Amino acid sequence: MQDLSTRYIFLLFNPLAEISTNYLDFQNRLMKTISKPVAVSESIASSAVSCARQVDAALVVCFTELGGTARLVAKYRPQTPILAATLFAQTARQLNLCFGIVPYHHTGNDEDLVDETLKRAVRLGLAKPGDTAI
Repeated sequence: MQDLSTRYIFLLFNPLAEISTNYLDFQNRLMKTISKPVAVSESIASSAVSCARQVDAALVVCFTELGGTARLVAKYRPQTPILAATLFAQTARQLNLCFGIVPYHHTGNDEDLVDETLKRAVRLGLAKPGDTAI
């Protein structure tokens, strides 16, 4: 259970709290509080969560150096897991503390990052082969 994020451990103990939370409403209210013009990174993170919901994606995958991208996506509380791939062990350790993020420290070649991250998602049971990932 080391690789499971806090959110999914919480789900094991209190599934009713997660089911009764309206994350779409939460995202809409949150976007209204963001000052305009919206930063590009903020817009991409919000759009990724909306897209994942609309296409019924199995997970959202973030590639990040310091964890900022994954944290921005987590801010919008997607109902799908966020798999955050990083080349830095310290970043992966820090992301263990973030809501809804499953960190993955990739130690191989940079060129294999995407393939290995998706294989990791399947091994962790976050997705099945053929599932949609954003």
